[in-house]
Amino acid sequence: MEKTIKLSLDDARRIYKTADESFKKVLEINFGKSLFSRPLGVWCLTKDKRAVKATEWNDSYTPLAVGVVTDDTAFMVHLEPQAAVPFGSTDVKEYDDIVYDTETFDNCAATSAIFLAHNGVKGDMWNDAKYPFEGSPATAYCAKCGGDLPTLATAKVIAKHLKDINKAMLTMGGFVVCGWLWTSTIKKSNNTAFVVNTNNGLVFIDYRHINGYNARAVSAFHFEDFEF
Repeated sequence: MEKTIKLSLDDARRIYKTADESFKKVLEINFGKSLFSRPLGVWCLTKDKRAVKATEWNDSYTPLAVGVVTDDTAFMVHLEPQAAVPFGSTDVKEYDDIVYDTETFDNCAATSAIFLAHNGVKGDMWNDAKYPFEGSPATAYCAKCGGDLPTLATAKVIAKHLKDINKAMLTMGGFVVCGWLWTSTIKKSNNTAFVVNTNNGLVFIDYRHINGYNARAVSAFHFEDFEF
C-alpha cells in the first residue's frame, strides 16, 4: 500500500537542501525547479515584471519596488518614504500568536493580526490626550503604501542587506531605508513591540504608543513571477 505525504513549499525547500539527487528531481517535478533555484540578492523590480540589478537599470523601466531574496525569504521593500508613527495602544492585550513569533517572515499574517486586534481602539502618544490616534498607525501607514509592516525576522534581513537595498532605492528614485523601524513582532510579556535599527542591526523593544519609530512597507515577492 502506497503512502503519500503533503509538503508545504517551505517544507519542500528545507528538505531539498539535504536531499539526494534522485529525491531532488522528484521535488523539482512536483514543485517546479524555479522554487529551488532562488535568484539570491537584491533586485530592482519593474512594473512589467522584470528584475534587474541596480547597475543594469535604465530609464525605460517603470519602477515597482526593491526585491530581496535570501535562502529563507523573499519580499519587496516599497519605494515610498517611511513615516514616524506610533505602533498602537498598549491597551490591546489579545493578539493572534503569529505576532509573537520572532522567526516568522509572514509579514501579511502578522500585520493582519495587528489590524484586527487594534481595530477601533483609541490611544494617546506619550499618554497625552493632545495626540490621539485610533487603531495601529504603523500598520495603517504601510497599508496606505500598499504593503505590510515587516516582522522582526524580515527587518533583520533588511538591516543585513541595507547597502544594496538603498543603492537600488536611489537608482529607482525611491526613498532610502534608515534608522529604527517598527516591526509587527510583539513582546508577549509586556506592552512593547520590537524595533530594529537598519543601520547596524540592533534590536530593541519599546512601548507601542510611543511616537518616534518608523513604519516601512514591505510585501510578498513571488520571484517566479518575474523575469531575471
